[in-house]
Order: sequence, then structure tokens, then C-alpha cells
Amino acid sequence: MEHLECDRCGRWYSDQENVDWAKQQTDTWKELCRRDGVEPRGLVACPVIPCEGEMILISGRRRRPNTPKEALERYPRLVGHLICASLGYFTPETAANAVLNYIRGEPNWCEWYTHMARGWDTDKLLQVGRHALEDAVRGRHHHQGYMAHYPQAQALVEHVLKGGAGPAFASWF
Repeated sequence: MEHLECDRCGRWYSDQENVDWAKQQTDTWKELCRRDGVEPRGLVACPVIPCEGEMILISGRRRRPNTPKEALERYPRLVGHLICASLGYFTPETAANAVLNYIRGEPNWCEWYTHMARGWDTDKLLQVGRHALEDAVRGRHHHQGYMAHYPQAQALVEHVLKGGAGPAFASWF
């Protein structure tokens, strides 16, 4: 899968229409850069106004999420199942942050994880985070009923993805 990524600000586009457009404009962009005495680094200029970067074509797998919002957008079902596995302790944003920490190999210092780890030991927190995500995936077919109702968690995640405000403290109490 190809996508465009700015070499300065990191903004990226994965839709095929933008990728094709950038490929078509490459010769024009290179000509303009060389006319200004600059060697082009990418296919086209970054469309973000204050950024002076250039869009680089990247082939292969999708890049990893860098923010909780990107993790929420990329893994909405996992986030919903993690909310269910936490019995509503996680909000969509905090569950996405837990997923992001797992991807990065970093501990999540939330109260639920530190309780299960029985302290602040980094190795134990990493192990607890891994187990929490594994349990969320393994138990996904059983997330129903009181405090673990997946359709409710899914609706909450979709609400946040559409720009709505998520709960402040817990998903349902």
C-alpha cells in the first residue's frame, strides 16, 4: 500500500486519488525546484501552509499510529473491546492510549494497570498491558451484558470518532 508522507511535519495521505495526483505532478514540481536552484526531495510540496516539507512516496505497510487519536481511528474495534474488558474503566481516549503504549512497547501508568501490576514496576506494567489487550481480543465474543456490552462500547467509540466528546472519567458508571 502506498501513501504520501511529509518529510518535515509528518502529515500523510493514503487515499489513492492524492497518491496518483502527486505522481502526475512530480515532473512539474522537480522542474520548479530546479528552476529555483533547489534539488527536490519529494514528489510535491506539502499542502500544509506553514510547512516547507515535501511529500515522499512510501510503499509497503501502513505506518504505525503516533497519537491516541490515530490509534482510535486505526483500531476502533480493539478500543471498544478494551473498554469492555476494563468493565468501563477505560474511555475511548484512554483505551486508545493503552493500545498506543502497547504498540510502542511502553508501559501505561493508569490506575487499573498499576493495580493489576501491584505497583509501578515497568516490566510488570508492560506484562499487564499485554495481557489486558490479549484478554480483550480473546474475550471479544463474550463482551455482552452488564458493564461489558460491546454494542454500547462500539457506539461510544463511533461517537468520539465523529468528533463528539467522550466521557470524562469512565465509559459507563
